[in-house]
Amino acid sequence: PRMTRYAVAEGASVTVIEPPCGSNVIILESEGETLFVDTGYACYRDETLKAVREAVPGFDGMRKRVLVTHADLDHIGLCHLFDEVLAGENSALCMREEYEGRDGFRESNPLHKPYIGMCKILTGYEPVPAGKVVVMWPARPECDALLYPVGFLSLGRLRFEVYEGRGGHLKGEVLLIDYSNKVALTGDVYVNVHGMTEAQAQYNRYAPFLMNSVDTDPELCKAEREDLMRRLGPGDWMIFGGHGSMKEHKVRVEGKGRGPPSPAKSFHLAHLGFIPA
Repeated sequence: PRMTRYAVAEGASVTVIEPPCGSNVIILESEGETLFVDTGYACYRDETLKAVREAVPGFDGMRKRVLVTHADLDHIGLCHLFDEVLAGENSALCMREEYEGRDGFRESNPLHKPYIGMCKILTGYEPVPAGKVVVMWPARPECDALLYPVGFLSLGRLRFEVYEGRGGHLKGEVLLIDYSNKVALTGDVYVNVHGMTEAQAQYNRYAPFLMNSVDTDPELCKAEREDLMRRLGPGDWMIFGGHGSMKEHKVRVEGKGRGPPSPAKSFHLAHLGFIPA
């Protein structure tokens, strides 16, 4: 896999591991804290672990935490290797449904179910154990907001506001925006389609054909992307999507900037180990 490290703030870095198929594996590091974001397919276990150990030499001896941007199997295939799987309430529900033998959100869609079933078999997917999942943020309310603020996440010098989309890509999708350091983690709501390796580009041609669309609602997902861009204030942004390389996004004009403040609780990784009410 291709691996690239970016300095995003003083004492903070983001490493992106890009396997030939499936999601990126993103590693956030700041002031001695480490958090993974998504894990890729289960079938790339050996290749992913080799890259992870190169990027994080102390990986095997550390308490391993991963944040799930959404519960697609190409993003959660190796979650069972981690001690804690951080997720929003809806993604946690999806993973629990699968762990207990029921259909997750993707398989509830008859257009997507055959492809997802095939991918589970071919990639050796193992459901995420429910006991490892930590619910970080409550589910968004039923409302028209494209991206609804559900909470916060802090890691060292990184301070993210967390938004849940309306499910344009998949119900439970979350996006994280650090307005101070100009860093955005967008899952599959925004991916860098022009920054993929040739292997990634070839693989990503199959799913839209076999599933009709990779998005649950393509027009809604497009609207969510547009709302994301409206929220990014002036400056030089680094956007880390679920697939493809980091995208540089420069905003030189005055915009609306950050979205509305969130009424939800703030959680710091050092204070995990519980499920908030």
